[in-house]
Amino acid sequence: MRVCIVFDSKRGATRQIVQWMVEALEEMEGIEVVARGPEGTEPFDYDLLVIGSPIYFERPMKSMSEFVAAQASSMHYQRVAVFILGWAKCLYQSAEKHIEKSYFGPLVKGFSNELVSTHMFRGWIRKKDREQENESKDWILRVARMV
Repeated sequence: MRVCIVFDSKRGATRQIVQWMVEALEEMEGIEVVARGPEGTEPFDYDLLVIGSPIYFERPMKSMSEFVAAQASSMHYQRVAVFILGWAKCLYQSAEKHIEKSYFGPLVKGFSNELVSTHMFRGWIRKKDREQENESKDWILRVARMV
């Protein structure tokens, strides 16, 4: 199975989550994984496309929203999983609808039939959140098994 993780990172937490995902996938037999930024236009001939973005000012990074908008037609039949990093779950008690609409919305539009999974990880500022390491590895392995 071929997996492509497209992401952007501002302060490094998203990049770390992706690194942990790549490590987990590389341990699985028969999986080829590529991780890259949103720039450029590469053909998306993958079994699974994973899109990731941190949340800043209540929105995914502009680079990732623009990537999805620009590439949506070429990824129409792609199996897609989307993850975000943010603090909303920690700060708001009933944030699910807000997270779904404002955070995931710009990254999942156009993928309703192809969307395999979405997940929100808790972000961090200075020290790596090691709880997120296990969570990111578990999530990406569950997603890979679904595909």
